[in-house]
Amino acid sequence: MLQSLKKWLGFTFTNTQTRLILLLTFSVFIIIMGVSVTSYYISKSVLQSELSEPQHQMLQISMNFIDEYIEKADQIAVAVSLQSNVYEFLTAENQNSYGNITEIYNFFSTLLRNTAFIDSIYVYDLERGSFVSMPQGYSSSSVTFADSDWVGVADEFGDKKMLVRQRTVPAGIGARNAGKELTLFRKVLIQGEFKGIVALNLKEDELFAKLH
Repeated sequence: MLQSLKKWLGFTFTNTQTRLILLLTFSVFIIIMGVSVTSYYISKSVLQSELSEPQHQMLQISMNFIDEYIEKADQIAVAVSLQSNVYEFLTAENQNSYGNITEIYNFFSTLLRNTAFIDSIYVYDLERGSFVSMPQGYSSSSVTFADSDWVGVADEFGDKKMLVRQRTVPAGIGARNAGKELTLFRKVLIQGEFKGIVALNLKEDELFAKLH
């Protein structure tokens, strides 16, 4: 049987027509394989692109949503910086006026009740180092205000009027994310002079809800 197989193979490869048929068959096989592999990778790439497109769109929607929140928070910070009682707090000789501080508390309380993504509000007097905030209250200096490590941000503003930073907060302050707080800082200018900072501590779970 082995001899018969050798004779058949010898006849096959010595016959010109048979060699040509085998060569054409092999060539067609290679072409089909090449086209199949190329089609597979092109189809896979197109499918991956189609599948990822909704994810890209959702990410863009989420980023737009966050930008919207930041813009709203900045508008609130501007409103705080322009509020008459806050202006008095930053400029009056008697800063610890009971009536004025009470009005600021009421104003901040209203903002917090009506704004789901703001956790707390601080106003820092750059010149006197004092604070008025909700819910912490009034403090005459950073020594008596527990969450005051951020005041160095004053040196980071430069020509900017608004900054957003994630920062570490002391234990017991009420940060929602393992001691981290996302804070929007707004420079307060009075007659062109840098007088204070409004700090809005934002609720990250609310802010990033649409990213999940």
